[in-house]
Amino acid sequence: FIVMEVWLQRMIACNLRPNVRSYNLILNGFAELQRPKDVLKWMENMVKAGVQPQLVTYNTVIKAFVKAKEPEEAKKWFHHMQQSGVVPNVMTYTSIATLAARAGDAESVRKLMQEMASKGVMPDAVTFGCWIQAHGQARNLAGAIQVLQERMPVAGVKPTAFTYLLLFRYCCTRARRYPDEAEMLLRKMVAAGIPPHDEVKKVLKPVFGDAKLNALWSELRLPDPPSSQRRRPK
Repeated sequence: FIVMEVWLQRMIACNLRPNVRSYNLILNGFAELQRPKDVLKWMENMVKAGVQPQLVTYNTVIKAFVKAKEPEEAKKWFHHMQQSGVVPNVMTYTSIATLAARAGDAESVRKLMQEMASKGVMPDAVTFGCWIQAHGQARNLAGAIQVLQERMPVAGVKPTAFTYLLLFRYCCTRARRYPDEAEMLLRKMVAAGIPPHDEVKKVLKPVFGDAKLNALWSELRLPDPPSSQRRRPK
């Protein structure tokens, strides 16, 4: 991205006008590097050059501050984009929902979902994942499961492997384990045709232990049942 920055600087020096896509690319690069100050610097250059920021531009600025864990700045730009007449999309709302999820603020995620519905913006599995994460951070496993079983079907959004992985992680906390809930979720995941991957096995191992986990894998006819007893042939 430093190369891209130099390239843009040379374009400007040669009186060539970069387009909005060129600016968005460099903004995204600095956002991924968690350098929001550089993102803002180049957005300012963009505006000075007479290039109008687009939805992608604002989403990138918000993402930069979310990644840098600067929630107030992210929220400020969320409001600023709307004041500028740019309508947020599912990616925008999901970025803001991420902030609430980290804080364990499920109520704020719920309100964001309501706002999305009022504006005709459809949430996706990632957005619902934020809602699940918010409940999980607040140690409310029942609320997280309710999102899966009730909220997602009503919205017509299908869970993904990552949705279940989030839930499995909250079935094993430092304070308590939830084997009954974990088994119910595993059966539901398999019934939905979503194959558990290796990370799921790792997360479930401390919930069930080897014997129970292997028994479940065998009963559900899942391939490659995990076992700490398995050894490589000599």
